[in-house]
Amino acid sequence: MDLFYVSADYQRQGVGQKLLNDLEKSSNYTSFMVNSSITAKPFFEKMGYKETKKNCVHLRGQNFVNFTLKKVVE
Repeated sequence: MDLFYVSADYQRQGVGQKLLNDLEKSSNYTSFMVNSSITAKPFFEKMGYKETKKNCVHLRGQNFVNFTLKKVVE
């Protein structure tokens, strides 16, 4: 999954949860992976995703951290 965002005007209103639930339910996939920012990580963890890897990228003198998370759907 890539580029999953909700406008700041609609955050904390259940919009992201509804979209993600509908996406997972309408898919034939049995697992999902996402590279999440540190800010979005709690949202994905709340939705049942588990951290599998911490990623650090050094670019133009800056360190960037994100996390790979995975969810297996039964």
